[in-house]
Amino acid sequence: MTRRKFTAMILTGTALASAAVIVPHTIAAGQAGAFRLTAFQQLARDQNVMTEDAMSNLSGEWQLTHLASYGAGLNAVDESVTDRSQIVIGPDGAFNGTVGCNRFGTSFDLKGEAIAFDGVMSTRKACQGPVWDAERNLFAALNRADTHKLEGGVLTLLDAAGNEIARFTRT
Repeated sequence: MTRRKFTAMILTGTALASAAVIVPHTIAAGQAGAFRLTAFQQLARDQNVMTEDAMSNLSGEWQLTHLASYGAGLNAVDESVTDRSQIVIGPDGAFNGTVGCNRFGTSFDLKGEAIAFDGVMSTRKACQGPVWDAERNLFAALNRADTHKLEGGVLTLLDAAGNEIARFTRT
């Protein structure tokens, strides 16, 4: 093999690997086919009115403080995760941030208290420990989120049964 062909193969492989860094998540293990789009589809069917007031109330920087894992109720996340988490909600419905390892992003729609996230894109670094657990559970919570409530500086996501699945505090 010539040096030129070898170099071309290496550059092509590097480009492909770089392009694969950001991939869509199918959120929780064992639920690859169960991506729940019902809330998003319902919001899309109805006339979705994301008022400036509703968006301005959510816009800003937030820290993740509590998460529900599968089969368990809402629990405080490890303090080191809370300290490193940074969630930014934009006035256009963008929801981006990190919980200490990977960067992620998604968008959401609001209709009253209903909230629907449109898939999660994330970098794919190898994470371990509490950060990995928090990241995996946050992505699952975004997938399951059906409604939200905002009380003071606390944003809470709830699933379709009304269970709290994630809590954030404004920074």
